[in-house]
Amino acid sequence: MIKFKDFYVSDSDYEEQMELFQNEHPNAEFIQITGGHMSPERIWFKYNDELKEQPELSIPKKIAELADKEFNQGDDVLRFGFSTTEFGFANEELRFWVTNYGEYDEVATERANILSAYLAGKALGVELVEVK
Repeated sequence: MIKFKDFYVSDSDYEEQMELFQNEHPNAEFIQITGGHMSPERIWFKYNDELKEQPELSIPKKIAELADKEFNQGDDVLRFGFSTTEFGFANEELRFWVTNYGEYDEVATERANILSAYLAGKALGVELVEVK
């Protein structure tokens, strides 16, 4: 998808912001400078925001087996929360893995999301997350 990004020249760190943006989007092309007399100058770029290569989603085989057992209880799966603080696991090992051993940090959030994707894939009959 084609997107546009602007930088206000009046921002003290606009050059640094532009450099970071251009490193992240090396194919971005300069379009124009707008503004001037009565409005702040803005530098505009056009870039293609195609999906970048996504990281591989995987889950350890033992965790997948524990999740299958934990959430193969019929209506009980409806109580499954998507927040790492809402997971109410009967299996301690599964709970510790998902919550990153009680840290509830970015790793825990990522693991909760991966587990959610794994379970959604199972429900849909597609492999969204690789089991290793």
